[in-house]
Amino acid sequence: MGQKIAVPENFFIYRESNILGITTSPKPKKILVDLTAQKLYAYEGNSQKFEFTISSGRSNPTPTGKFYIWAKLYATQMEGGEKANKTYYRFPNVPYTMYFYNENVGKWNGYGLHGIYWDTRLGQPITNGCIGLRVEDAEKLFYWTDPQPLDTVTFAANDASSTPIIIFGKAPLVL
Repeated sequence: MGQKIAVPENFFIYRESNILGITTSPKPKKILVDLTAQKLYAYEGNSQKFEFTISSGRSNPTPTGKFYIWAKLYATQMEGGEKANKTYYRFPNVPYTMYFYNENVGKWNGYGLHGIYWDTRLGQPITNGCIGLRVEDAEKLFYWTDPQPLDTVTFAANDASSTPIIIFGKAPLVL
């Protein structure tokens, strides 16, 4: 009617997702890992959010395929390999670890994305099969990916509640 009406503050609070015809559902997240380029790309919908240099497996190749994060730990100890063939490793407090799996690579295999504090040679294969990142990059990814961390250890309820990781390519040879 051409008149201005003063609406009290906080009178009309709504969530956009409840308005007919407006969708505000989160855009799906995904991680692409290119072993050939030793790069990780994180996407939300079609928008690239992150690009990080990684290091993939040297003594044990990083598996390829589509994976899901099943557990996230703020820090964990990683130990494995064999002393006889000089592949043994033991690293305490590996930061921002995100373990992943699929139907061909079981959870017990222990593959993960995580920060690397013990080596500065990112961009070339140096791990025992995991995907290593600078600690700062691993931290960003840890908080960006689903499931969101709730405690010192967080488990995904199912694959649908987890950020998918697609790993492809072939790691360069390191002499």
